Amino acid sequence: MAAWRRHPDTFFGVVGQRSRQANTPLEFYDAIHESCRRETRQRLLELMANAPDFEQFAELDQAQLASLYAERLTHAAFAAVPSAEKPDVESTSTAYEAES
Repeated sequence: MAAWRRHPDTFFGVVGQRSRQANTPLEFYDAIHESCRRETRQRLLELMANAPDFEQFAELDQAQLASLYAERLTHAAFAAVPSAEKPDVESTSTAYEAES
């Protein structure tokens, strides 16, 4: 039990997928971007297919798409909440998949 408490993200055959708190937009962006940067360019394009400015994405590479997608998810998550009332946002490595 003591080892699990010190390093819970290394148990059960899964490394680095434990939940973490994202209290600020930057922390949320970083958590989402960490996941997005592992996605293929094609998958990111699929996730953003309904964006009104989708045509602009054709020229972007995978890294640019990952950053843009993480930025848009962050904006959507924090835009509707007044800054004094920002909630703690739980995120995991697959949090962005809820969008798809």
